Amino acid sequence: MKKFIFALVFVFLLVPVVFSQTVTTLTEPFNGSGGIAIDAEGNIYVADFGVALSNANGNQVWKITPDGVRTEFASGLQGASGNVFDNEGNLLQSNIAGSFVSKITPSGSVSTFVSDGIRGPVGVTVDKDNNVYVSNCGNSTIRKVTPDGTSTSFALGPLFSSCPNGLTIDDDGNLYSGTFTGGRVIKIAPDGTSSLLATLPGRSIGHLAFANGVLYVVSRGNNSIYELTLDGELTKIAGTGARGNADGPALEATFSVPNGIGVSPDGTKIYISSAVPLNGPNLNPVLIRVIDLSATAESVSRPKQDSLTFPTLSLSASKGLSHLSFENDLVLVKCAIACLAGK
Repeated sequence: MKKFIFALVFVFLLVPVVFSQTVTTLTEPFNGSGGIAIDAEGNIYVADFGVALSNANGNQVWKITPDGVRTEFASGLQGASGNVFDNEGNLLQSNIAGSFVSKITPSGSVSTFVSDGIRGPVGVTVDKDNNVYVSNCGNSTIRKVTPDGTSTSFALGPLFSSCPNGLTIDDDGNLYSGTFTGGRVIKIAPDGTSSLLATLPGRSIGHLAFANGVLYVVSRGNNSIYELTLDGELTKIAGTGARGNADGPALEATFSVPNGIGVSPDGTKIYISSAVPLNGPNLNPVLIRVIDLSATAESVSRPKQDSLTFPTLSLSASKGLSHLSFENDLVLVKCAIACLAGK
């Protein structure tokens, strides 16, 4: 009998931890296919990239309260993609279609912050000294912009060849960029030295955010959200991989080409934009989905079994995305940037 009990306990301990974290939907559908930034009060700012990758015609930023009330915050933008708050409370908003970064005051007044050296910008982040860093999808570089608007090259090279997309920064001043194709998360040291941190399944990364000492990364191609430690350990935290917008337990919920991501100031909630269309190229309208990290796990720690190991995946085999190619989408994006820039 004792042997039976011991064996039963041993088997129980081998069962993967089941987390009670859940995914819920915060908003009704609206046009907000770009990045997400969170202010100090927990309000959510969602940019509208536009209707499709080849048509970055979005011109608005929305403000959404934590309980889901949405109002227009700013307009007059040109393909509003990534965004971040600077150290003075202004929203810095990249404009992929216009190749410049806007500064939006707390009252919603819009002005151009920088255009020199900016080419098809997507991700944008700020360091403790209020220097701004911009991911240039248009020419595969990272720019550094000082508070007075002086723009210089900061990082470039083969790792960035697949459109540096999202951008974030950790507490030590290291930058992290995710590539639109290839699924690479690139670490960029404060001196501009770049290295590969991890490769995600799905072959396409949207935006990413640093919070709680880790990175939270959106896999557009795999319709899932991942946690990535700063030493490169990757764990899926939400999404089945199928395209949809079903709420529920985090690993049973579904997302549809998720893109924007932001984390609440207290680190308990992750906000994700998820497209309503479940097939085809259209990115709008979207829903804002919420992953609640405050739910208590049913065990004291995450098992190593949950750490991700995966074979090479092919997006062309994914149900509902069989006719999409992120390589082709990248060509469309770069062509659109060139056309809009008059090249």
